[in-house]
Amino acid sequence: MPELRIFGYGSLIYEPELPDALLDRTPARWLGVRRSFNKTSTGRGCLLSESSAPMVPGFVLDNRRLSLVLGNEPGDGIDGFVLRYPEAAADRVLALVNRREGTDYISTAIRVTLHNGQQVAATTWKTNTKCASYLGDLPIGDAAAILAHATPDQPGARARGVAYLEQLRVALAGAGLQDDYLDRLSLAIKALT
Repeated sequence: MPELRIFGYGSLIYEPELPDALLDRTPARWLGVRRSFNKTSTGRGCLLSESSAPMVPGFVLDNRRLSLVLGNEPGDGIDGFVLRYPEAAADRVLALVNRREGTDYISTAIRVTLHNGQQVAATTWKTNTKCASYLGDLPIGDAAAILAHATPDQPGARARGVAYLEQLRVALAGAGLQDDYLDRLSLAIKALT
């Protein structure tokens, strides 16, 4: 397998697989889609005892507060990063990302536009609208309440709830990028407190 290019638009931006093997991260845009917190997640949630936030009905399972994870919906485009890996790491990285994304996403070959205008082929994982965790495009207020209730009172090593959103915003801002949807969601969460 030749050199691997992955387009990351969510947690892969700040939690890439095999970060020591990354050759570079280049800002890029994937046209025709936009970000959406449109799937439930147990992994990005927390134990009931870890948060004092009000409960969201329907977002508790087996002593865990469920959270949301990013997917995509039709739209104008998503700014993210092309993560470039050497050929020697390609199979291992693909296996790790496929296991991480599971059946909630579909591995897809896409073309993205780098910020210098060059188009390149990349692999990404788009929302599987047929998976059980898919909720569709939630109103901002609903997504804000779900993320807030799934945020542990004491942050841990893995970004959960609001930290998942904010770490993505920080990673984008570090490259001079921003996302209106993420910004509106962050403001809606602040309005809840």
